[in-house]
Amino acid sequence: MERPTGVTVFAVLEILAGLFSLVGGLFVFLGVAALSFLGDAFGATTSISGDVWLVTSTMLGITLGLLSLIGGIGLFIMKKWSRFLIMTVAVFTLIVGLISLIMSFIESGLGGILSIFGFVITLVYNGLLLWYFRKEDIHHHFDNQHEEQKAEAGEEVSQVEINQEETIHQQ
Repeated sequence: MERPTGVTVFAVLEILAGLFSLVGGLFVFLGVAALSFLGDAFGATTSISGDVWLVTSTMLGITLGLLSLIGGIGLFIMKKWSRFLIMTVAVFTLIVGLISLIMSFIESGLGGILSIFGFVITLVYNGLLLWYFRKEDIHHHFDNQHEEQKAEAGEEVSQVEINQEETIHQQ
């Protein structure tokens, strides 16, 4: 069975988002470490733990980025687990985005208005991702791909598995 075009598009976007998050997160950590070092060198009182939210959100971003990268690769090869993984990452990304939006308003007041734009993009993208991968035909593509992979490997698909799949699709 051929991979649907939408799955390919989301796979590419997830891989790019994952790489961007990983590289961006590493640069943030390097920047915080450099500022901490320079602050110590010039007698300023800065430290990596000084901005807890920056470090926490960066670590979350790196983690979600790594999971997006893995999920995107899984989507390319139509692994059943990748659909669940990217949907889970999308939900956590929305939660982290909402918390970031709230934190930006707390820290900078009206300056946090610019954060609304980023959150709207996050909301639209992840909303589309969740809608697309919950569609019955897309779910069916991943189930069929799983059965085809088992058949190619010479494994038998039991009648119990077939009945479970039929029950899931009927609901």
